[in-house]
Amino acid sequence: MLRMSVSNSDSRSMSCSESDQEAFIDFKDGLEDPDNCLSHGKPGPIVVSGMKPSLTKLKSLRHSDLSFNGFNDIPIPEFFSSLVNLQYLNLSNAGFSGLTPPSLGNLTCLQHLDVGIFSSFAESLDWISGLVSFKHLVLDGANLSRIESDWMEKLDGLLSLTELHLSRCNLCAPNSTSLNFSNITPLALVDFSYNMFNLKAPLVNVDINRSGLHGRIPLCFTKLPNLRFLYHFGNDLRASCPQFFRCSWKKIQELGLDSNELHGKLPASIGNMTFLTYFDLSGNNVQENQLAGKLPKWFSQVENLSHLYLSNNTLYGLIPDSLGMVTEEHFRNLGYLKTLMLSSNSFILNVGSDWQPPFQVKTLAVASCHFGSPFPAWLKSQDNLTYLDLSNASISGFIPC
Repeated sequence: MLRMSVSNSDSRSMSCSESDQEAFIDFKDGLEDPDNCLSHGKPGPIVVSGMKPSLTKLKSLRHSDLSFNGFNDIPIPEFFSSLVNLQYLNLSNAGFSGLTPPSLGNLTCLQHLDVGIFSSFAESLDWISGLVSFKHLVLDGANLSRIESDWMEKLDGLLSLTELHLSRCNLCAPNSTSLNFSNITPLALVDFSYNMFNLKAPLVNVDINRSGLHGRIPLCFTKLPNLRFLYHFGNDLRASCPQFFRCSWKKIQELGLDSNELHGKLPASIGNMTFLTYFDLSGNNVQENQLAGKLPKWFSQVENLSHLYLSNNTLYGLIPDSLGMVTEEHFRNLGYLKTLMLSSNSFILNVGSDWQPPFQVKTLAVASCHFGSPFPAWLKSQDNLTYLDLSNASISGFIPC
């Protein structure tokens, strides 16, 4: 059965101009309809032997859906590029094959393109850079093994893109040292599934913040020895902490993993990340992290750590000496700490009344932690403090002058 949906620029007008009628009649003449199904409006076998360029007469055409038809492996027609007002084009699973024409890049009004065709291929993605209005791109199943490894740079210019589907495309790994979608701020969904990137060094920066990803965090990231920056913020990704942090990230500097679904015990191997300056695990609600008793003492080994976010989890137990009671043995290495966020946990801050922290924090959020009384005198030493949250911290007594 033939499926075809088209619409012109004025959805209120139900009439069809004479040139439009001629274009549709000419298109119909290219169909083999042995049971006269089109005339009687009933389903049945319709064979499309080809596509005539008569559709180019539809100058006001904005929406064209030819998906799930049987065009008998004909190439995608070049004349689609002349439909300059086209905003929506869906050719998925329509029986097309061969090269995806670069001339589609002339459709500067195009917002939605779906050419998810398993028998098609592309030799370059240069044409995509001209689609400045692009919001939705689907190339699932298209063979992209021939394109250059700079394909990430081509996508980075699509500033209005909200969905990107590149599943099963035989994509090669990008040649850049950075996998970054931060320039495409509207991007809500990215699908790179079933590609064999075979990621290896020298990739140093992976940024997929708020990319609409879900499922398990790929363990291939743990095999990037030169990785310095990894940002997974605001996705719906799962990972076992003991497995995920069993990696060779000896150069890692920033880890942003907040608002995902990490679970399990935080392993001592994190203490080997001696270059780590930013570590954010907030908002994971890691109910199974099994931190029975004390937060791991190995935090004191990460001596360059300046930003630590553990808020909005379900951690509990004593804050260890390395984050509380100052001793030369446990706490002298965290002098660079600038941000400490432990809110919405059940920590007990077991610090001495004469404690003098070696750090000067700017942000301190310890809401719902248990300070006990009296008011922590050591706060007077924090001269750079700009944000302080002590709500529900079980503090009693006078606020010192």
